[in-house]
Amino acid sequence: MADGNQASTSTGNAEPKTAEGADGTGFRPVTGGEEMQSGGRLLVEAYAAIWLILLGLVVVMWRRTRALEARIAVLDIAVKKAEKSASAAKAAGKPAGSKPAGASAQKKKATEAADEAADD
Repeated sequence: MADGNQASTSTGNAEPKTAEGADGTGFRPVTGGEEMQSGGRLLVEAYAAIWLILLGLVVVMWRRTRALEARIAVLDIAVKKAEKSASAAKAAGKPAGSKPAGASAQKKKATEAADEAADD
């Protein structure tokens, strides 16, 4: 039985069968192409890409953790310093959080200096 999509085999070279739609488009196999890649190679490349992405994420997380640890250490020092000054103020009979004499003048000078730097 002859099919309209299959070429005659009288010459000995049979063309591959195509699955064409009603509009003439469809799958047409490429003959003579040598662009085949090994499935194993593609699998290894995919795994390598995934491992590289995971390694990058671990490095980023490690760096962020180190930065957070450094910030926590600074805050810990600040808390200990504040506790020490609060206990010293309590021992001297001053209320905790009271400012030493001249603190408001120093704050005013610092604010003015910051304003001048912002204007430049």
